[in-house]
Amino acid sequence: MPSAPLSAAGTGEVGPSVAVPTRGVVQRNMQKPVSLIAAMTPRRGIGVNNGLPWPHLATDFKHFSRVTKTTADEVSRLNAWLPKKIAKTGDSGLPSPAFGVNRFNAVVMGRKTWESLPLKFRPLVDRLNIVVSSSLKEEDIAAEKPLVEGQQRVRVCDSLPAALRLVDEEYRESVDQIYVVGGAGLYEEALSLGVVSHLYITRVARDFPCDVFFPAFPGDSILSNKQAASASQPSAAAEPVFVPFCPQLGREKSNEASYRPIFISKTYSDNGVPYDFVVLEKGRKADACSATESCELRGPWTSTGETSPETRLPSSSASAVAQVLAWMADEDRKKCEKKEIIRAVPHVHFRGHEEFQYLDLIADIINNGATMDDRTGVGVISKFGCTMRFSLDKAFPLLTTKRVFWKGVLEELLWFIRGDTNANHLSEKGVKASLQAPLLSFRLLRRLGAFLRGVTPPRLHAYIECTRLSSRPSAAFAGPRIWDKNVTREFLDSRNLSHREVGDIGPGYGFQWRHFGATYKDMHTDYTGQGVDQLKKVINMLRTNPTDRRMLMTAWNPAALDEMALPPCHLLCQFYVENDRDLSCVMYQRSCDVGLGVPFNIASYSLLTLMVAHVCNLKPKEFIHFMGNTHVYSNHVEALKEQLRREPRPFPIVNILNKERIQEIDDFTAEDFEVVGYVPHGRIQMEMAV
Repeated sequence: MPSAPLSAAGTGEVGPSVAVPTRGVVQRNMQKPVSLIAAMTPRRGIGVNNGLPWPHLATDFKHFSRVTKTTADEVSRLNAWLPKKIAKTGDSGLPSPAFGVNRFNAVVMGRKTWESLPLKFRPLVDRLNIVVSSSLKEEDIAAEKPLVEGQQRVRVCDSLPAALRLVDEEYRESVDQIYVVGGAGLYEEALSLGVVSHLYITRVARDFPCDVFFPAFPGDSILSNKQAASASQPSAAAEPVFVPFCPQLGREKSNEASYRPIFISKTYSDNGVPYDFVVLEKGRKADACSATESCELRGPWTSTGETSPETRLPSSSASAVAQVLAWMADEDRKKCEKKEIIRAVPHVHFRGHEEFQYLDLIADIINNGATMDDRTGVGVISKFGCTMRFSLDKAFPLLTTKRVFWKGVLEELLWFIRGDTNANHLSEKGVKASLQAPLLSFRLLRRLGAFLRGVTPPRLHAYIECTRLSSRPSAAFAGPRIWDKNVTREFLDSRNLSHREVGDIGPGYGFQWRHFGATYKDMHTDYTGQGVDQLKKVINMLRTNPTDRRMLMTAWNPAALDEMALPPCHLLCQFYVENDRDLSCVMYQRSCDVGLGVPFNIASYSLLTLMVAHVCNLKPKEFIHFMGNTHVYSNHVEALKEQLRREPRPFPIVNILNKERIQEIDDFTAEDFEVVGYVPHGRIQMEMAV
């Protein structure tokens, strides 16, 4: 069953009428909000063999039930409650709605969708069920099973317009909102009628084989991927990118009004499948949205002028996401003293996705930070003392608004864990920037990518993937460059380390983790048994005394700072266990390059927490990032503004493979990890300051 986010509470308002085209009858004015609810894969797949393509997603089912039951009457009772509780309850904290108190909602579905429901769940309780079919009869459905007390009888109509007229004529006072819940034919018909004001989408981050697809619609960025605008099903060779829920608004040439996100939840996962919930609202024609907006906030509860009849939409239940949270916009107005201010995806009013912490941090620094010179000579805008928190129990915080170099994160962390100080070992594994031009034409790879991926060896396959996901061919192998640029002959000489070989970082990071206090000679020396193995001690305490408050390790050794190519930025981490099983990690970082470094640091310490949790038989819970000097380099500002226009996508899952073999932290290899459901936006080019 398709699903939708919980926050779909109704507003209780009735917006301007929308004319509903009908088949051979006079048009009537619809007063009821109409929304679509669907769950879909990155390729817009919604079904296979008359069933769901993915395994059971428990939270998704709960959201579907609660959103289709929640009415405006429930929201009116929650308006005073929600602002006080929102910080604690997040995006899944609304109480369950009560059916029969005042009004109820209608769910409209096709015959196949109805028959796909198990008999024990038919009809969907606490809602008016309307089946669109030319073959089913109401009497046949009524004979299947007796109705529970208070349940409306199932109605059957021969078309979607007929179903909408039925609600308008017979249930005008009792039905609050109308939800079209499937299948693909009804979705397409509803969109073509022009009556759909909101889309409730569950973004399933993994791809599954599908034979039924959600139709294209205005704002669906797949229409700009050289595919026919009328195509309702992407081709088999279509690239695995999220298309319907991350529209690039303001860039489309279409005369139709586009849908844009106003709600993005945090990431959930069930049965190895990451997913989240979004609400898209139909905007005005040519409604543009950028990271730079005037201080007059625009939302579904405000108006900026007249709109044409076909874009005057009822406020519908989805607008409650903004209506109930309008107090947030009021707070923004109070803070907005400039004529223009940088805001991260300002059209998203409910920001449950944890990546918004990062995006809002960028905007806050650009808007309110102090401009100053720095060691590199580039110049920065900075703030002091910032915090972010990321859940690790359901998903992995690999940021999605630009691609994070996962291989670099993994190989560098394993390099730290080994206590290695030879940066050449990272370069040998490809964790460096490539200045070479692509071997093949970027455009050619785009056109022949599907063919090449099918016949080429794994190494070239990886090259194709890197190139395909890059907006610039020269960035095909671009990864973190910190160890390339900070271990050159010139840089080492500038640090009075002319006696060191190129690539020798000195007693930094991993050396301090595994050999704190040992005398450093060079990157070739074997330091086994020398110094304090902080990482080993932390793991031993987690196993034997998990309530200990001294489970921390530091890379900051004042006596050795002058010997390091670069003093450590992320310098201290501490572990914490609650309920005898849940492991969290706090990391303090003295210097934070928000554009390039911070996404990498978030992923690195989150991965370390997963690894430590595994060898200690614990469950990862949370990573908390404390940041000291938190800065944006002046030459990153424009690139980051581009990133602020991108809506977050579901976080992926990181699976540990070969679990039985891995008993100690040193047993991990790069082949022991699997990233599932990572479909980020493309890379954004930024130069590293050294």
